[in-house]
Amino acid sequence: MSQDCAGSGHELPQEPPPNEAATCPECGREVRVDVAEADDGQRVTVERHQAV
Repeated sequence: MSQDCAGSGHELPQEPPPNEAATCPECGREVRVDVAEADDGQRVTVERHQAV
């Protein structure tokens, strides 16, 4: 049974370019990011990925 990493959905303080990779703050792996529009600009979060 696989589980999501605890870093999945974590909001990133810096905004990488859309569709770029970032480092997961929990597991340290390079993962894709999800960019969504927010009232104060863009919200960048770590995409769901499996725990190691």
